[in-house]
Amino acid sequence: MEYAVSLVHKKIDGIAKLTGGPGMKKLIILAIGVILVCAESAYSGPVISTINGVVSHNQTVDISGSGFGSNGLDVEWLGKTIDQSTPGAIFSKSGWNAGQDSDSWNAVRIDGTTKHSGTNSMVAKWDGDPRRYGSTAFFNRGKTIDSIYMTWWVKFQFTGPSGQWKIFRLRPDSYVNDVSPEIYMTSWYSSGMKQAFLRPSSTDSQWISTSSDVSGVLWLGGDDMPRSGEWVRMECYAKGSSQGQKNGTFTYTIQRPGSAIRIPVKYINNLMTYGASQSDRWQYVVLGQYWGNGGEDAKAWYDDVFFQFGSQARVEIGDKSTWDSCTFREIQVPASWDDGSISMSVNSGSFASDQNAFLYVVDASGNVNAQGYPIKIGVGSTDAPTRLRIVSYE
Repeated sequence: MEYAVSLVHKKIDGIAKLTGGPGMKKLIILAIGVILVCAESAYSGPVISTINGVVSHNQTVDISGSGFGSNGLDVEWLGKTIDQSTPGAIFSKSGWNAGQDSDSWNAVRIDGTTKHSGTNSMVAKWDGDPRRYGSTAFFNRGKTIDSIYMTWWVKFQFTGPSGQWKIFRLRPDSYVNDVSPEIYMTSWYSSGMKQAFLRPSSTDSQWISTSSDVSGVLWLGGDDMPRSGEWVRMECYAKGSSQGQKNGTFTYTIQRPGSAIRIPVKYINNLMTYGASQSDRWQYVVLGQYWGNGGEDAKAWYDDVFFQFGSQARVEIGDKSTWDSCTFREIQVPASWDDGSISMSVNSGSFASDQNAFLYVVDASGNVNAQGYPIKIGVGSTDAPTRLRIVSYE
């Protein structure tokens, strides 16, 4: 590197002597610096230049920039539906089934007392004597889920010293038994076991061939799952593999406001999700599902549920000025998307009016503007943030 830099310096000296001496040398250095900055921007993922509109809940904001890529906008967003529903009513939306009350089952209902944002949440409840162990809301895609980005805020709360909570499933049908192919997560609050299961087929049961893979069980730590009584954001990106091949993807992130965001699971293009003998494919997402194995009464509140099929490209609002330093982010609802512009409906989430925040765009490959675009909740913006970089050499 030092040799290469030395050659560049000699070339600049030569050009400067021919074209105007030391003053010209400084201009050449400045021009090269500008070119390098532009080149860096071209390869650093999405770049936000300006935004137009008031950053208030449910308002439309337009984002201009570059490197946003494409997004088919196949989105399932429950935030507005939940907030506009009547507390106490069974949750209802096209494509969803929230169940019915029975001797062993509780329907998932709208709750107006406990929520992450807005006016309502939806709540799964396990109670009664004998215990109603099932409470599930599931979404039927109606066709194969090739890939899905999914996220939600959840607060789980239980009484008693023990129990197992099955949190979500990505699977080929609406049942709640263990089948293949599926991915599901469960947390045992008695023994501290936190697990993510992957079943590519009835004969293949593995995440990837490593010593940490035990019969399709990926063991997670205590900070990797929701604790009782707290709101956390869970997000996953899953992409199905070719049949019998390890080229699928599954990542899992948990956001606990005030703490560093954790990514406990990160398999990218090296995961078998469909075994060689497996013909079924993912079609359903199941939330809630089961609380049992000794547990007493429990509830799980879900809010700001967002699914996007076909891409992980998205817009987020974070609480810190860099992507990696954020302790929580709020998903935004896109309305239109092309490489240089995005229109979105603002989801302010738990951000308060007049609170400073930062805007991020993630492209389909997971690249993001590492430095957030500064915004203020409830305030309009049309000006780009100042960012000057000077490259000089004497």
